[in-house]
Amino acid sequence: MFTIRRDLTRTDTRTTVFARNTAVADAIDMILATSQLNKKVLNANTLLIFPNQPAKLREYEELVVRAFFLSNLEAKGALTLVKTLTKSRDVYVDEKLNLLFVRDTPDAIRLVEKILAVADQAEPEVMLEVEILEVKRSRLLDLGVQWPNQFSVLARETQTSVAPIGQTTQQIQTKVNAPLTIELLKGLDASDILVSPTPTVNLRKDDADVNILANPRIRVRNKEKARIHIGDKVPVITSNVTATGVTSESVSYLDVGLKLDVEPQVYLQGEVAMKVGLEVSNIVQQVKSAGGSLTYQLGSRNANTVLRLKDGETQVLAGLISDEERAAASKVPGLGDLPVLGRLFSTQRDDKNKTEIVLLITPRILRNLERPELAQSEFFAGTEGAVSDRPLLLRPGRPAPRAGGPTPEPPQIEPPGPEVPEPAPAETPSPAVPGLLNARP
Repeated sequence: MFTIRRDLTRTDTRTTVFARNTAVADAIDMILATSQLNKKVLNANTLLIFPNQPAKLREYEELVVRAFFLSNLEAKGALTLVKTLTKSRDVYVDEKLNLLFVRDTPDAIRLVEKILAVADQAEPEVMLEVEILEVKRSRLLDLGVQWPNQFSVLARETQTSVAPIGQTTQQIQTKVNAPLTIELLKGLDASDILVSPTPTVNLRKDDADVNILANPRIRVRNKEKARIHIGDKVPVITSNVTATGVTSESVSYLDVGLKLDVEPQVYLQGEVAMKVGLEVSNIVQQVKSAGGSLTYQLGSRNANTVLRLKDGETQVLAGLISDEERAAASKVPGLGDLPVLGRLFSTQRDDKNKTEIVLLITPRILRNLERPELAQSEFFAGTEGAVSDRPLLLRPGRPAPRAGGPTPEPPQIEPPGPEVPEPAPAETPSPAVPGLLNARP
């Protein structure tokens, strides 16, 4: 049964349909779409036909409110997604519960449900197994005799003083510092010559090997940065003087040691791309300013790279080597250059320092995205003028029964929406005639 509004009753309007083996519901939808009409299902056998106009749609088209609880997708991102694809205007976001409310037509609500089912996926996570090996080797050899290399003259003159002793007096002579003159050089003796430095015999050999091994494991989400710092925080004290003359000190800290920054990106093929930044720093020396502030001179080695590994594949980053060799000798001129005896008149210091950093990194995917099936990732979204999850199609209907066959059921129209009303009691229809519109199977 069709219920038609009075403003649609026109005597000069006529529609002729020739159809065979076509579902009744699809044929009605095709007629309404080509006639700029729309329908509302009142029950299983009754339709309300009205003009497909914005005013009439607001009057007759029913709206549904649906709450979507999101597990992984942020509600703000879902809001932008829904408004962009479905043009829904009545959307509310509850950031505290990560909840999204949508008020729209049943077709638009079903479309939003399909979109959010694809977008609300858990973020991939990866476990980074890192092994850091720092090897330090130092060799020091200090062997020889340190002879004096400076001779200086003490400029002193003799002064006479009288000191009373009982009833008599006695003259006492002492030497005091005085400007150096030629007259003083005439009376120069061994006590007036100063030797520097003091002769020293050096017999020293140092060997040191230091191995620093760190094996941290850190779990990180996709496209998030993980940071590892192994070392110390060195305090730096600075002094500030205000305009009133008040001096205050502030303390800041420098990170010294090994710093590793990793930002992974997990792919569907089971591979992980990583941005790796490695920095190794150490204190070279302390520097004091004129105001008494203490700072440090730092030595640093850096390496930055982007690599892509398979799940469980290990990559070795090496080559951060610092090799220093220093040789110094102090010799007595002439005597220190003799082939064998030169060792008795010289001292030699050989210092070798070698440091190498080796980094091994292994990604292990703990959770990855599952590529959805084509039927789940591609679905109908309506036309430019209306949002719907069902296309306008003509599907084959139920074939007409043969003579003497069972009596077919009357055409049934399923109303849209989550709830389907119970069908009306069936009446015994007349036998179907080929060429008429048959019901949807």
